[in-house]
Amino acid sequence: MPAAGNMDSLRASLMNADKAWNDASLKKGYAHSRVDFAADEGIELEPNEMPLVGKQAMNDYAAGHPDTAQTSQWMATKAEVAASGDLGYTYGAYSLKMKTKRGTDTTEYGTYVTVWKKQSDGSWKFVADASVESPQQVK
Repeated sequence: MPAAGNMDSLRASLMNADKAWNDASLKKGYAHSRVDFAADEGIELEPNEMPLVGKQAMNDYAAGHPDTAQTSQWMATKAEVAASGDLGYTYGAYSLKMKTKRGTDTTEYGTYVTVWKKQSDGSWKFVADASVESPQQVK
């Protein structure tokens, strides 16, 4: 079991992984950035569809769903790490700016939770990611 000071360091590194994914999403788009942050066995919940399971399914989805017309941005509110130091989660709020089918700019808001697993190289990769839309901005 990691020492208390090390747990703080692990939580901080998990918050940094969450932020790095957000930053990559702003540069590459959400669908294309998530593969870089997914564990091989990662699961991504999609609205109105079965979950995407594994990196290949996420790559296939990204190829068929270009997200250049939308911008997803989020910020973790909290990170927690298991006593073992190898599993944790982040949660927070997101906004998704996009155009409707009519071409009108719109913004969707919501909350998310991401479950992360520490990899053998010390990096964090997500094993499950899910979000819930909210009718208004979550603060």
